Amino acid sequence: MGKRVIAGAFVLLIALSACAGTPERRSTGEVIDDVALAARVRSVLAADPLVSSLRISVEVSRGLVSVTGTVGTAREKERILEDVRAVPGVKGVNDLLAAPSPQP
Repeated sequence: MGKRVIAGAFVLLIALSACAGTPERRSTGEVIDDVALAARVRSVLAADPLVSSLRISVEVSRGLVSVTGTVGTAREKERILEDVRAVPGVKGVNDLLAAPSPQP
């Protein structure tokens, strides 16, 4: 009986670990849409004179835009997030931007 429980637990462990490591698959159309959306977001950021887009990285997965990088001020960070949310096709924004701490 004990060997059956251990064997069952082992099989369950293998099955669960296989599920956890499975990458999220996107169709070719989704990949193309995400690449186009990322290009539009980068273009909007580059056109905004209040944003230094050289320090910003943009990645998109299924319409969710992740923005990373370092900004000069909290206001610049707010502006970047506003710009990104305004781009048609953006379903959400993952804010990974680093802004300086406010000075006392």
